[in-house]
Amino acid sequence: MIVPEDLAGIRELSLCLHDALVDLSRSIFPGIGYNELASKAQGLLNQRCPGAVIYTLDLNPNGVVCHNSRAATSLFEGDIYTIDMVVKKNGLFSDQAWSGICGEGSPERKALLAMAWDLSRRAVLSVEKGESSLLMKKNLYTLLRGSGFSLVPEACGHGIGREVHMPPDIHFSLLNKDDVIWEPGMVFTAEPVVAAGSSELQLNHEELWVTAGGSDTAYFEHMVAVTEDGYECLNIPEINLLSSIDIFQQII
Repeated sequence: MIVPEDLAGIRELSLCLHDALVDLSRSIFPGIGYNELASKAQGLLNQRCPGAVIYTLDLNPNGVVCHNSRAATSLFEGDIYTIDMVVKKNGLFSDQAWSGICGEGSPERKALLAMAWDLSRRAVLSVEKGESSLLMKKNLYTLLRGSGFSLVPEACGHGIGREVHMPPDIHFSLLNKDDVIWEPGMVFTAEPVVAAGSSELQLNHEELWVTAGGSDTAYFEHMVAVTEDGYECLNIPEINLLSSIDIFQQII
């Protein structure tokens, strides 16, 4: 559980990181590489939240699912990507991810982006004190039904605070039975990863986790606190009011 003083610090840090990620997505252009992106990210963070430092930064394009911090990575016209960043300040952490499209992008990739946003929003809105994370999973699968998209079963959220990864793990797959009962004071990440086709993972020759069939992936990661009234989305307090169209005005 997170003490109120720490929650205030995590909330402030999360708002700053969100703004930095949105600004960073607006500065994406074809040909940008990982090192330039990381430099832009730290500059934006310095403006938004002086004293905060980047703990990790991953750039995951197309079928790369997670944990890609290779300097050789670049984005090209039409790529779909996810920037996943952890920042630290005063011993506290915030972990968020933001997906977008480099340049124009295909209708298929725009549809994937919309689904990734809708799933992340639905995950947050499913949190209620005393309820089980099973309800969240059921809501996500209801949204996915008949869409042609699939959840990556290995991807999960996690507790966060004075460590990046703390108990409990928050699973989004119905195949995983380790459900969590939401209790006030919990702070965790909600980050369901969606694939455009097969969600089976494999480790490629570059030691990156990718979809086995090359399916595109995307995800948005939010910071969520469980409250007496239900939930608080620490990075986007008004998330209940934002549709895919609203969010596309920020990222496309």
